[in-house]
Amino acid sequence: MMRRRQLLAMGAGAAALTAAGCAGFTNSDAPAGDAGVSGDDLGPGTTPQTLLCWANPEQLALFEKTLEAFTEESGIEVTVQSVSGGEYFNKINSMNTSNSLPDVFWADNNSGVVSPMAANGRLYDWTPLLDDPPEGAELDLDDFGPGYLDLFTVDDKVIGMPQEVNVDGVYYNKRLFEEAGVDLPSPEWTWDDLFDAAESLAVTEGGKVTRYGMQTGLPTITDPFGASMYSMSNGGPGLAGDASTTFRGITSIEAGPEFREGAQRFVDSVKAGGMNGPDFSTQNTIATFMNGEVPMMYGGQWFTGFYGEALKDDWGFVSMPQGSSGSVSILQGNAFCSPVDLPDPLATWKLIHYMLTTGFNEAYAEIGITPLAYTPGSEGFFTYMENKAEAEAGYGEVISTVRAELENPNKSGTTFLDRWANRAVDVTKAVWNPMLNDKTPVDEAVDDFVSQLGALAES
Repeated sequence: MMRRRQLLAMGAGAAALTAAGCAGFTNSDAPAGDAGVSGDDLGPGTTPQTLLCWANPEQLALFEKTLEAFTEESGIEVTVQSVSGGEYFNKINSMNTSNSLPDVFWADNNSGVVSPMAANGRLYDWTPLLDDPPEGAELDLDDFGPGYLDLFTVDDKVIGMPQEVNVDGVYYNKRLFEEAGVDLPSPEWTWDDLFDAAESLAVTEGGKVTRYGMQTGLPTITDPFGASMYSMSNGGPGLAGDASTTFRGITSIEAGPEFREGAQRFVDSVKAGGMNGPDFSTQNTIATFMNGEVPMMYGGQWFTGFYGEALKDDWGFVSMPQGSSGSVSILQGNAFCSPVDLPDPLATWKLIHYMLTTGFNEAYAEIGITPLAYTPGSEGFFTYMENKAEAEAGYGEVISTVRAELENPNKSGTTFLDRWANRAVDVTKAVWNPMLNDKTPVDEAVDDFVSQLGALAES
């Protein structure tokens, strides 16, 4: 996952991405029009392919190994290129501007890649091939987890084939819970359970918090998207109304009573030491949890990639809390994208099909990085986790939690995807974060936040 790649690049336990994208794309190119996907436009289906990704050296070697078998089966030669760190998006931006994009490249929904390139007609529309695939290269639409195709659909065109996904939840230290006499989290736990546990497990000495009940390795739960998920799980509207599943194509911003209630609860919890505020450095959060120094840690399933050795204490991983209307899971992931003037769509489709059905399974059975939006492609990840669970029970909870989150039909985006997304980050810093630090009354801050975001959406 992109968030995992960037976190690894900054070192174990480093701060994760903030919402709304780390790189914008130039919008100067004229729209290229709709992609043709019939007759001769499909190509011969044997043209050599270039795949550009951000894989680390271990991933890259595994991808190259599995694609050797693909070449033997299909006759299609594949060159895999990897660009690490922040240079990946600089590379894609440069190639987009010079009309030299590879046949297929990775993009994540957070980076600002999909929306501007799609708006400029720069991305290939996979919808016809997805609906009517060639024999032997079928993908069952029902096998994509709820929401993931929507995440990469713009103007009714599937301009990215979903692959890796993120699943967020709460890691917890069983020893610290038991010492404090607090019930362990369960798959059915509620927001009340989370807030009560966080505040019960906090330690304050001399008026200063010396141990938070929960540290946030990612900001998603205490930022506006977390309050939006709180609202949706309690029967209220999401922050972007009907667009809250993907946070794309937003026409209005709304904050109902459930959203405001969620915002107030986060403010109260930060004030009581239940959760850290926005100014807290999360650089050492993962290491702190691994050393048994914090009861709970909010983060993604990919945090387990840092657990090179057994953790100090027994631990578990539980899904997002439930409200009166159930739970809401995050909607976040990567996709395979291609340029609109793709030379041989049929050959590229065969490559994408192989990676989703076989390639990731073979690679991630070895390194277990992440599940896939296309659920049959997640079995390698689960095989890896099952092997880990034989020695450490916490991985078993990762398996059950990830399966539940993937299948949850109620999902919410974690990033604004419209063109004004980067400006929304500034509004969050200027309005939301001071509110979390109890510097501004909640209703006043929420009104200001909604007003400024609404103006951006209208623009």
